[in-house]
Parts: sequence; structure tokens; C-alpha cells
Amino acid sequence: MSSKTTAARKPASKRTGKARAATTTAGKSAARGARAKAAAPRKSATAAKAKKATAGKATPAAAPEAAVKPVPAPQEAPAVTPVPVIRRKEMVERIVARSGLKANAVKSVLDPLLREMGEALSRGEVLSLQPLGKLMVNRRKQVAGGEVMICKLRRKTPEKNGPQPLAKPAE
Repeated sequence: MSSKTTAARKPASKRTGKARAATTTAGKSAARGARAKAAAPRKSATAAKAKKATAGKATPAAAPEAAVKPVPAPQEAPAVTPVPVIRRKEMVERIVARSGLKANAVKSVLDPLLREMGEALSRGEVLSLQPLGKLMVNRRKQVAGGEVMICKLRRKTPEKNGPQPLAKPAE
């Protein structure tokens, strides 16, 4: 057996003089390298990683191609589609268009409706408002200036053809 294999197997306290001297000189050179790195200007993170990966390792003469892992190509983040937000003004316009009522009449009903819905949810009540659905508070959190309520809305899936009439229309 050579001294290198026995030195690797023996604990640090039982190493031979040659093995101890080799580790001591390696330790000194590593310390010198650390001081030189501290004095040198900073390199990019990838260059430092590459140097760290190759330091202290002997490169094999012919590395098999299967051992080399391919680097995946960077993927673009999926495009985020903006979610349309409907404000009170637009809601009033939509209701006016659907119902034919005047904007003042719609506003006079919509404002108290929204206020009452908010207060009912704050009190912990469940709103069952068809065709909207069943609205309930799932979680709540107090923040400076109000509260955050995470709500759950349960809706029935709309029928594709709508309800079937009992009798056929007269021709």
C-alpha cells in the first residue's frame, strides 16, 4: 500500500509525517489564496462558482458525454393578462343599459345595496342572492384602516339551453 491510501484511511491524529506535511502545506496555500481573494476585486457570481467547482478537482482525461448535464434554456415568464376591473360608474352604466332606468334611479338603489352587502359581510352573515350566488366570508384580517375579507362565492353553473318550458308555444 502506498502512503497516500493509508493517510486517507487514518484519522488526522494518526497520519504519518509526510501526509501531515502535505495537508499543512495545502492548508497554507489555501489560506494564502483566501487572502488574495479578499484583496482582489469581486468577480461575477457565475465566474466565482465556476472557479469554485474546478478548484481542487482534477479534470478527467475524457469525460463521458452522459455525465455532462445539459443546461436548460431560460424560459420566458407566461404573459400576464390584465383582469378587467368594473368600477361603480361602469356598473351604473351597465344597469341603465339593461333596465332602461335613469342613472339617478340606479344610483339611488345601487349605493345602499352595496353598503348593506358590505355591512352584512362584516357582521359575518351569509348572503344568498340569486342569480349572483351564495356569498360568505372565508377568512378575515384586521389591517390599519379597515379589514380584509377573503370571500367565497358559490354559484350554480348556468344551464346551456335554459329551463325547458312545460308546454310548447302556440303556433
